[in-house]
Amino acid sequence: MTRTLSSNSLPEALIHSRVRHWCWALALIVVFAFVVRAAHLGDTSLRHDEAGRASAAWSASLDEMRWFPPLQYSILWAVRHAFGRSEFAMRLPSAAAGFACVVVLFLFVRKCADTWSGICVAAVAACHPELVALSRIVKEFSIEALMCVVVTWAGFEACRTLSRRRLLGFLLCAILSISLTYTGSLVAASWAMLLGYAALKGRTERLHRLIQVSGVAVVVALVAALAFLWFSGAYNRDGASHQYGVCGGAWPVDYDIAALAKWFVIKSHGMLRYVLGVGGVWAPLDTLIGGFELVLAAASLPPLWRRMRSFCIATLCILAFTVLAGSMKLWPYGCFHTMTFLVPLVCVSLGCGLRHLASKLSVSPAMVMLVVVCVGIPGARAVKSTLFAPPPQEHLRPVFEYTVEHLEPDDAIFIHYETRYAYGFYWQDTGHPVRLQPWESRDNLALFTDRFDAWIAEHPRVWFVFMLRRPAETGPWMEHIKEHYHIRDEYRFNDVATYLIERSEKNPVLAGAPARGMPGE
Repeated sequence: MTRTLSSNSLPEALIHSRVRHWCWALALIVVFAFVVRAAHLGDTSLRHDEAGRASAAWSASLDEMRWFPPLQYSILWAVRHAFGRSEFAMRLPSAAAGFACVVVLFLFVRKCADTWSGICVAAVAACHPELVALSRIVKEFSIEALMCVVVTWAGFEACRTLSRRRLLGFLLCAILSISLTYTGSLVAASWAMLLGYAALKGRTERLHRLIQVSGVAVVVALVAALAFLWFSGAYNRDGASHQYGVCGGAWPVDYDIAALAKWFVIKSHGMLRYVLGVGGVWAPLDTLIGGFELVLAAASLPPLWRRMRSFCIATLCILAFTVLAGSMKLWPYGCFHTMTFLVPLVCVSLGCGLRHLASKLSVSPAMVMLVVVCVGIPGARAVKSTLFAPPPQEHLRPVFEYTVEHLEPDDAIFIHYETRYAYGFYWQDTGHPVRLQPWESRDNLALFTDRFDAWIAEHPRVWFVFMLRRPAETGPWMEHIKEHYHIRDEYRFNDVATYLIERSEKNPVLAGAPARGMPGE
């Protein structure tokens, strides 16, 4: 009897051992993903583009709301009103979405393939340098990555069964993604097209399935079209997507066939490096890592095509829609951050390829090299950039704090156009007069000098807060100030500076004076 119990308990013991094994691996990955996304999240001040989003989320005006998809704006608005002016709170939605993306990827691949494929995919996503970096800023990119996985999972399940419940789930996920992100329309439209094809392919109940799917497809197509038209309109109104349009090379220069082909080849190569996570690496190592990851992607094709065929087709459709929109200048194909929603799809390919090769190679030098290249090196980069990294090149909070600390009753403030959003986020109402330099002053010395001269004519002491990273603009401004006024005090932190400027008959600049003088001297 004892021998019978022992023999029956042996398979159960093996199962429990395997479960504990993958649970420990998953726990390690989840903890790592959480640490590199949450560590020191609020230690540095917001950059000027982050501050723009954070300050807009405080407003309830339609002009500010158009910078966001409606649900994304609602989340930021709620976080800001719940937690106040906190860098950690403003970055928390991105960090939470980045962490959730890793977990949802594991659940998706585990459901559609197997547990260890899900573990490998989660490991690749947890260490991916772009997913880590964009989970730590006040931007929508990590949210777009998460919603791409959610819609893809819902679309995969709907294609597999075409049941009413699955189709309704896909419809709800698609509408949620479209209301939360810019890229939701591209992803939802790709899967809706694939659902229509799947309905026509079945030989039984073809008409019933076609009617069932067409209703979902029509709703998704209408919502996606409205969302995409809103996106294009936002660009024309200088709204949320303006930052994409002004990025150099984000749009094709013209529609000459040779020039357009060259542009797409260059931008596609850059996009490939971005989604693989090898950008910004020393060039030879970059090539080595990229080559290994392409080997993994090739190795993943047989198992992915066998188990997740609709996923492979939908990924190609999503990429085709993105390229087509870029060629029509409706989507900034050349601005790589807008491609972040493709990164989780690439992580699925890399992780499944890693799992497939692991089953063939077992423990060998080649397998160890693949793990090191795809998980070890990106993980080390993520730890270095989040736990031991120096502060970013601009640091706005200390400059505003210094200005407030040294204000005197008759002082006034003049804000550079790139720091105006940080002013809206950080500035406490001190009762001092403030003038915000408008965007049209950019690259126009006359507009700047006229406004500054008029302002300092009204107020004898003016604090000028500006960015130092544009010498072509700030150089002429500072020459004008030094020629006509007296620089009384100066404080710099990385790429941001504040100057206390007084009226003067000549040019008594304090040559050799310390950077931090006392305004009352």
